Amino acid sequence: LEKISCFKGFRTFARGLDEIVRETTYRALLSHFDKPRQGIAPFEILLMGGDDLMLITAADAALDIALTIVKEFELKANTMAHGKGIGLPEEERLSISAGVVITHDSFPIQAMHALAADLLKKAKGKTGEITARVKWSELPPPNNDAMAATRGTIDFTVVTAAATAGLDVQ
Repeated sequence: LEKISCFKGFRTFARGLDEIVRETTYRALLSHFDKPRQGIAPFEILLMGGDDLMLITAADAALDIALTIVKEFELKANTMAHGKGIGLPEEERLSISAGVVITHDSFPIQAMHALAADLLKKAKGKTGEITARVKWSELPPPNNDAMAATRGTIDFTVVTAAATAGLDVQ
């Protein structure tokens, strides 16, 4: 981000990321839930702003939704970041990571949040490893193979017990 040289570029970048998070999240949700299940929307957006998102959704769609958001966010964010007004160098690519907790609906939200935060740390670590190991120029162009050009990672866990000790994050 230090390569963005003016305040207007930072503002354009921040607003662009916020819009991309909103757009990709709504698109992912609509692609899985075009109408409420038994009159209830099977998701709840707890936090959405900047590049942050905290979402609760039906377990059977959670990983697909996370994958759609990661894939679309990276493609759109990099298009925006390397375009006019911001102009980050092409070799400076943006990525996104996610932590997904799949559990029953009565699992305490505070414990779910703590697990998701631990998973996110692990996912970011894996994204860092990939970024250090593979140059963007070695990946196919995003339009040819969106998944091959995506560096973001998703770490997830399935909780089946009433209590959990958390993850051992290093």
